[in-house]
Amino acid sequence: MSRKHRRPRPDVPAGWERVCAIFGNPAPPRHVWQRQFDGLDADLRRVAAMPLDRIEPGDLWYFLHDLAYVPLQPEVFDYLFPACLMFWRRTLFDGVPCTQGDADFGWSLQHGGALDTMMDEERREDVLVWFRDVMLERIDAERGFDGVEPCHWPLPWGWIGRLNTLGHVAPVVESIWTRWWPFETPGRAVAAVEYVSGLIYFPYEDPLFEELSRRGGTFPVERVDSSVDGPWMEPNAAFLRSTLKPGWVEERLRAAVGRLAGEPEEEKARRVLADLATRPDVLAIGIEDLIEDLCGRGSPEGRLPWRRSGIF
Repeated sequence: MSRKHRRPRPDVPAGWERVCAIFGNPAPPRHVWQRQFDGLDADLRRVAAMPLDRIEPGDLWYFLHDLAYVPLQPEVFDYLFPACLMFWRRTLFDGVPCTQGDADFGWSLQHGGALDTMMDEERREDVLVWFRDVMLERIDAERGFDGVEPCHWPLPWGWIGRLNTLGHVAPVVESIWTRWWPFETPGRAVAAVEYVSGLIYFPYEDPLFEELSRRGGTFPVERVDSSVDGPWMEPNAAFLRSTLKPGWVEERLRAAVGRLAGEPEEEKARRVLADLATRPDVLAIGIEDLIEDLCGRGSPEGRLPWRRSGIF
């Protein structure tokens, strides 16, 4: 495959310019020989001829299926995969799953293996860094705790569902985690408090999401926002098992509360810290259950983000 790759500058934001640079600023392929999974070859050719900034989520349905099920044409992949990555970014910030109809980007990456088969090591590393940087950008934006309708998208825990999905498809959890938990921004501290609340509260209890709790919901820290199956990739699973310990959680929660001193979220964050001290057994069980759900067999119920949450 003769495919250009220009490593993007690390200071370029994780948007169109950077993601297109990873794939050599591709032009539409001159000839499309890839066969669309559902036999809709003409529609795939139409989408592959469109300007990237005019491709809508509905247009990606054809290629998202192809990512999971058919041999991929390198030129088509290089042109359309940046649009898929930007769709991933857009849905992450919108708080909704990265799906289009019955096509699921997480499933397609997991079962099609494009991250391993369609790019060399250098390009793959740039894509993984892009996932990391976008996820951190989203965590940085996490401010406040309540005010989301619990029975409708976007759900208040959507970013955690996306992080959990990433654990199934890309070895990036450690690179995200080690930049998240030092709390360089208030948003990272807020996100950490939310994450810990998902480990220590039952339905009707969580003070961070009062309206959600009143309706019987809980903060489902083990949920995914995709139909991915099985356990996390082993590098991600090994990192979570070695890192997420009760003592570490308590120490990091104290640091998060300190980071939020003077911020609007400080009072509720301190409430979570005080509650943590009274329920060490709940925390230990919450960690054990989370690791089993994500890194063990992979609970069949865990494949849908609303199961066992009490929301529906």
